Amino acid sequence: MAQTKLREGQTVGTAANAIINGDCSVNQRVTAYTLVKDAYCWDSSDLYGPDRFEGMATGTLVSAGTFGQTTSANCGVSGTAFKFAGVTLTGTGILYLRYRMEAKDAKKFKNQTASFKCKAYQDTGGAIDHTIYIRKADVANVFSAVTAISNSGAVSIPNITETALPYAAIAMGDCSNGIEIEIKIAAGAITTKNFEITECKFEIGSTSTAFEYEDYSDTLSKCHAFFDKGYWIYNAVATASTQDFRQSVLFHSVMWGTPTIAKTSTDFQNCSDIQTVISADGFYNAVRSTAAGNLYGYFNFTAAKEL
Repeated sequence: MAQTKLREGQTVGTAANAIINGDCSVNQRVTAYTLVKDAYCWDSSDLYGPDRFEGMATGTLVSAGTFGQTTSANCGVSGTAFKFAGVTLTGTGILYLRYRMEAKDAKKFKNQTASFKCKAYQDTGGAIDHTIYIRKADVANVFSAVTAISNSGAVSIPNITETALPYAAIAMGDCSNGIEIEIKIAAGAITTKNFEITECKFEIGSTSTAFEYEDYSDTLSKCHAFFDKGYWIYNAVATASTQDFRQSVLFHSVMWGTPTIAKTSTDFQNCSDIQTVISADGFYNAVRSTAAGNLYGYFNFTAAKEL
């Protein structure tokens, strides 16, 4: 009998691959995030960083480095990984990789035993400690206040060697408001060094099992619940100035909440952009003619509702 498939690709009873985009195959924002001291990428901009994951750096100084996707990974099978590239830190330098799971998906982990595993790689010239932290949101889908569940303790990742980074048999308790998974990389003072993580997997069970790859289109569809992008274009004929026109746009997937719309490459001729009304499944945009005759409106958009 075929197993019932849940929203994030997991099978009933194991919640396998509950992490979306754990292999960094989807990178809708494309541009890598330039690391800013003590700031996760979505705190600085909704335009940078691979889908569903955030990167941050700290230290006395964060002088160089980016967080993004590599398509020639030194760990994992698919060739894609989250990468901190060309990082220069002084003092007690630390890198962080963070993932957040929304409440309706976290509920299946309530009072369960869960396990996490990923693959890691670094080229600093020596071993680097990595620590996995598991936390829960205090309020549903609000991560400004979180409570620690447990952590793995420091796990040493050797130089230029693909290494499994597991954390098994985690007693989750009531985590139904949402789950935060953060990997701390104790990089230290480094100059133009690189760190990669891929095949992040979180599942119900006391042991970590092999990462399960899925079709790119399936992963992209899940990512659309948190970030989407497209374009809006409108042509009409106005019989006078100050006529209003509107057009609806549907997102690729219903988002988990009402997103923020950012518009770029705007171009309006014989009209002005006067209103955008947004919902979780799409938006409508209204323009107002400034003269009789043909009018034209265009913009690219991103819709972001990250946790």
